[in-house]
Amino acid sequence: RYRGNDPEWLEKWERTIPRYCKCEEGYRQIKERTPPRFETPDDFFEWTIDVHNEVNAKLDNERKRYPQITVDEALRLWRSEIAFWQPIHFGGLECWSISMARRLRSFGTVVHGNIADESVAETLLGMSPRVRLLDAAKHGVPIVMSCIPKAAPILDSDLILLAHGYCDWTRDWVMSSHGVCRRLVGVSKVVSEHVTRWTGRPCEIIENGIELERLVPTITREEMRLRCEIPQDAFVVGYTGRIAAEKRCELLVQAVARMDGAYLVLCGWLTKHAERVRQIANDLGISHRVRMLERIQQIGDFLNAIDVFATVPSSEGFGLSVVEAMHFGLPVVSTDLGIMHDLAERHGDFGPSILDVDADALAIAHAIETATASSIDLSEYTADAMANRWRRYLSVDI
Repeated sequence: RYRGNDPEWLEKWERTIPRYCKCEEGYRQIKERTPPRFETPDDFFEWTIDVHNEVNAKLDNERKRYPQITVDEALRLWRSEIAFWQPIHFGGLECWSISMARRLRSFGTVVHGNIADESVAETLLGMSPRVRLLDAAKHGVPIVMSCIPKAAPILDSDLILLAHGYCDWTRDWVMSSHGVCRRLVGVSKVVSEHVTRWTGRPCEIIENGIELERLVPTITREEMRLRCEIPQDAFVVGYTGRIAAEKRCELLVQAVARMDGAYLVLCGWLTKHAERVRQIANDLGISHRVRMLERIQQIGDFLNAIDVFATVPSSEGFGLSVVEAMHFGLPVVSTDLGIMHDLAERHGDFGPSILDVDADALAIAHAIETATASSIDLSEYTADAMANRWRRYLSVDI
């Protein structure tokens, strides 16, 4: 994403490398052996691949292989959608980064998630390289951050911290980062309340929104089930999101174990916790009825293949996957968290089965078997509506 002959930018970036980290010394040595090439953007891109290969050669060992990559292969990954669908940290934060980056560029605002987010957004959207953070600060444009970079303290700009949840990890980085940010924003009422409680500062609520184009199926229900090796006449429960401890997918496994012949398909980033979920399925004797998908090209294909969407996290900031499933017309079962809590307050008994956070597998199974689809208007929860909320917020001087 190099923009021109700018060794000064590289020097500023290097200052963000922690001095206590071994990678700092290794990087310096590699840079001495392979000096940066600034002549053209292509030269700089090729230099980054050379450095990448040197790092991988240093890390490569018999227990874990770190392959080399050619410039042509790197360009292919960069220009295609493949990078987006690799098993990266993909969740609400990444969806938000992509949706916002494509909509706020013309509004004079820089969106920053993390390195993976930026690569993903530009690869998926075919966007030209965005203004870097340091350039944004130099030009005084607002920077909305869903992840605070190490360079934040040196950015003299309107920094806006966006919190996507309220788990321990989120609390830690909010507490360590809010001091350098001028404004605080949460994606739901519950997130905003937590941020204010932690920091003692007001926190605006700007709710998330979904990309409707992701919900359009590209293959038939029958073909998707065939790919997942699921019988065409089976009752299928689905979940999308991180398969992590706080998402409690093991409860869904235990619930499906109580449902005769039902299948469970978990789609998302497989963390270490996924092994525990697999083990529970094995222990219950239903591993043949549980599927885990680490990536999928179009969420509409997945939703089109299931009968009920279920998610029972112990912590949820918003719940984009819930809104996607509701918008698709599926019955939804969810714990009373994030957007589900807010929707229940606004619309009362609007369809989806809302469970207490401490609901057990039996209660979850019953809710799944009796769930009905929602009929409420979800137009305010699209990515376009979300971007409009951000435009209104950013146009207000404080």
